[in-house]
Amino acid sequence: MLKSIKANGGYVNLYIIAFSIPLILFFFFCFLWINGNHGVYTRVLNGVGVPVGWPAYQPFVDFRNPLQWLYCYNRGVDVLHVNTCSAIMNYSPIWLIFSKIIPNSFNFGFFGVAIDIVIAGMIILMLRPKTLSSSAFYMIILSSPITVLSFERLNIDLILFGVTIGACFLFELNRRTKIASYLLIYSSALIKFYPVMAMGLAVTSKPKRFLVVSAVTLLATAGFAAIYHHDLRLVFSNLPYSNPLREVYGGGNLFAIAGDLAARLVPVEPAFLAMARSAVYLLAGLSVFIGSFLWAQRLATPQDEPLPLGKDETLFLAGGLIVVGTFFAGQNAPYRAIWLLMLLPYLMTLQRNAGRAATRQLASVLLLLIATLMWFPFFRTVLDLSSGDERYGDLLALIVREPSWWTLIAGLTTLIWMQLDRTPTALSIRRRLASRPQLAPVK
Repeated sequence: MLKSIKANGGYVNLYIIAFSIPLILFFFFCFLWINGNHGVYTRVLNGVGVPVGWPAYQPFVDFRNPLQWLYCYNRGVDVLHVNTCSAIMNYSPIWLIFSKIIPNSFNFGFFGVAIDIVIAGMIILMLRPKTLSSSAFYMIILSSPITVLSFERLNIDLILFGVTIGACFLFELNRRTKIASYLLIYSSALIKFYPVMAMGLAVTSKPKRFLVVSAVTLLATAGFAAIYHHDLRLVFSNLPYSNPLREVYGGGNLFAIAGDLAARLVPVEPAFLAMARSAVYLLAGLSVFIGSFLWAQRLATPQDEPLPLGKDETLFLAGGLIVVGTFFAGQNAPYRAIWLLMLLPYLMTLQRNAGRAATRQLASVLLLLIATLMWFPFFRTVLDLSSGDERYGDLLALIVREPSWWTLIAGLTTLIWMQLDRTPTALSIRRRLASRPQLAPVK
């Protein structure tokens, strides 16, 4: 039953508040394109920070390319090296297995709309608004340029996002569905690598089961790397690199910008500059992990029992590990920020119910940062159009987007540490250390 609450003398349906406007927007853009109003479609989307409309543009373009790789591969084209019929492939080589089952013709429009509707349904099941404020916040996030971009492009990241949500739903049911959850997550990782970070859910199991899952994951990954090592080198060399001041995000952006500035001001060897930049980036990352760990110890309350693991906690841990991992691993296209949606239910719960005021305030700050980042392309587009100079947008990215991402990652890592501190594995280690006999002082 859809949840309603009493407000202003009548009952207000929280789901209608949260999801009606995003769904209306979705079907409105579908109508524009199907009705042939392509000019209005592109002007509206470009005006709100969703880049579309280049020559021969079609909706769901980011899923057309991977399918085109399969068609090209079936025609004997080397899609990993010199692809003469499409862009060079930068997905896992395991993707080419689907070339055996792809149909000769494909209705991109019908398939794209169907997949978008399925994933939208999973998001509705995931968010489950409980208050008017959470409903309004979800409406704002789901209407953001990042959400619209993810559904409009239909990059495989959105499909993997939906698969991971389903895996989290299965994870908490029973032991058999938990195994199915691991299989879904690892299958996603075989296609685009980074979902493997969600295998960290295993830490919430008992120590022996955690060790078994970790060992199986490492062995499977080693075997995959051994079989496809040549193709994997090509795939990683095909990964694109973009201007760090534009819409990509990642931990290395600030240091790439600083490195470019240093290269202009100080005449040093590029190899030395690259090494120095990597070293400083590594120190910054370690500082975030160590600082967030110490912060988590101050915020945490002593507990001897494992953290109760429900849907919200499972979604937060899986999504948080992916967000933190991809941030430090390299550059990310803006639509990958869709993974931030998995953090929202748990952050909303913390904001309302956390025992310490500091934890409630941290959750509030993280929610504000998520809203800022999801709407950042709109703010940047407005600034670019009003000023007529993209350099102002670059400056906004430097002083707003980059600090926002680093602050979000630091706070998110703190909450992940707090969750990990109450997992069965962590509690078992703590008990073993506490039961060790203490050495008598030397007289």
